[in-house]
Amino acid sequence: ANTTLENDTKRKAYIDKVIYGKKDAQELAMEQARKLMEAEAAYKMGVRLLNAGQIKPAHDKFEAAMNGDVEEPEYRCYWAYTNFLLSIGNDNEKAEEAVEMVKEAANQSHNPTHVHLLAKAKLRQGDDEFALELLRRVLRRQRGNEEAMREYRECERRITKAKAPGALSGLFSRFRK
Repeated sequence: ANTTLENDTKRKAYIDKVIYGKKDAQELAMEQARKLMEAEAAYKMGVRLLNAGQIKPAHDKFEAAMNGDVEEPEYRCYWAYTNFLLSIGNDNEKAEEAVEMVKEAANQSHNPTHVHLLAKAKLRQGDDEFALELLRRVLRRQRGNEEAMREYRECERRITKAKAPGALSGLFSRFRK
């Protein structure tokens, strides 16, 4: 106790901790580590809930993760995607803002999973051409992604089908006169 109180720096640190309740560097680091671990746990639970189709609880978990680690683009991306799913059809402006957030996070991280989320959002918005390009990017990096492959084939089929009637109607339209 004497050595602590004789040294001005140690005495100040002791007074700050004991009297004022301030945390020292080690306690602050431990608190930060705990926050990051809680954010990661919330994110993982959010992914499980999203995969189970529970969008609102997943959204809440992603929000908790994002609040725990604001620097992590993965948390923002999933939060924005679930925000999109909750907004589409109800508030299209909010849904569009959410898609822009997903796009920003995907561009920042270059993670194919984030690009896949953006492709899913674009598919829901009916932007098949852009979604197809995004799905190509995903499949270049994740060849075994069966969900992306299934979505790619379905999207390609819809685009082909949409183009085919126009081509035929243009060819046969002159005979309708």
